[in-house]
Amino acid sequence: MRVFIAVNLDQHMRKEIERIQLEMESKVQGIRWVRSELLHITLRFLGEIDRAVIPALSGAMNVIAHKNTSFTLSFSRTGIFPSLKKPRVIWIGVEKGVEELKGLAMHVDRAIEEILGVKEEKSGQKKRQGKEKFKPHLTIGRAKINETVHISQDALARKWLCAGTLNVDSFYLMESIITSSGPIYRSAGKFLLK
Repeated sequence: MRVFIAVNLDQHMRKEIERIQLEMESKVQGIRWVRSELLHITLRFLGEIDRAVIPALSGAMNVIAHKNTSFTLSFSRTGIFPSLKKPRVIWIGVEKGVEELKGLAMHVDRAIEEILGVKEEKSGQKKRQGKEKFKPHLTIGRAKINETVHISQDALARKWLCAGTLNVDSFYLMESIITSSGPIYRSAGKFLLK
């Protein structure tokens, strides 16, 4: 099964992100917006794993949840991965709650290393599916296949504040099912923070 560990958004924050996506539409070309029900902050993408590993993974995530306290997130400012010259992803950054999110991701990484045997890179940093560091963000759009992406400077210069905050009191083990009409995400485990 194809899985990832994530913080999911509540209904209010999904509506806020939808509002920003709608406002950005006129300033961006060649981007497919992430549907509101799929919006999440990825703590760790694992890809394809054996179903037999799920109980051990869930047990480790429960231990992590009991060691971490609930916290509040807020979102603002946009960015591009990997670069403005070759944009593939549009994201909104985490403003409040960055350190708490990084700490949670670090604990998740360590547990996955123990369970799945992820090796350290030569630099001594843990592998994160090709990334060296966790960068807290919310992906809101991806480049369409075989289309040129154009993003106006105005779209990136604006702060794009989300009204309100997100209370993070849990995180999830999510299954990603790929279909011809796009991915479907299904919860395979919910872990309550203390």
